[in-house]
Amino acid sequence: MLSKNEKLIMAIVFDCCTKSGACLISTAEIRAKLVGKSLSEEKIKSTLRSLELDGYFDLVDCFKGDEHLFCINLRPKGYSFIRDFEQQRRTILNKILLAIVSATITFLVGRLLFYLF
Repeated sequence: MLSKNEKLIMAIVFDCCTKSGACLISTAEIRAKLVGKSLSEEKIKSTLRSLELDGYFDLVDCFKGDEHLFCINLRPKGYSFIRDFEQQRRTILNKILLAIVSATITFLVGRLLFYLF
C-alpha cells in the first residue's frame, strides 16, 4: 500500500513515462506538477528511491550539465499502477455502499419489529 506522497509522485512518473516506458525527469519538474503540495527535494528523492525498491521502476541518476536528472524505466508493477489504484478505489466504494445498505436494512427491520410488537 503506497502512502499519499508515493501515490502522487508515482502518478506523475506514470504520466511522463506512458508513451515509451522511460523518461528523464528532474525533481524540479516533479515539484512543478505537484499542485497544492510542497515537498522538499530530499523528500522527493527518498520517495523515488522507495518506489524503486518496491519494484515500480528502475531509477538511474543522470547529470546534464549541472542539472540532476533521473532516468526512469517502468517495470511491470509500474505499468499496472493505475489499474491497481482504480481497483483499490472500487473496493473502498463497494465497502461504503455495503455499509449504507446494511444500515438501511437494519433500520427498516428494526422499525418493522417495533410496529409488530
